Amino acid sequence: MGSDRGSSKRRYGLVDRMTADDFCYWLSQMDISDRDAAYLLRISRNSVAKYKVSGAPRLVALACMALHLEIEPFSKRNFLPGNPAAL
Repeated sequence: MGSDRGSSKRRYGLVDRMTADDFCYWLSQMDISDRDAAYLLRISRNSVAKYKVSGAPRLVALACMALHLEIEPFSKRNFLPGNPAAL
């Protein structure tokens, strides 16, 4: 079972962590302070400082990408018929 999970990770390009370098690059590209990053990600400023040194978990990496792409949080109303924002 573990090998199946590993092959799925490779197939979809999933990574377990965001590197510290990538997190710092995201901060610079977003042009936000550590305080603003903490607010946007709903984490503590201590976590932001930690991620700048040792990297961030995958969930934070996904949240960073969503913020970068200006993706709204998931809601079923986004998929209702007649919604111009629906995919």
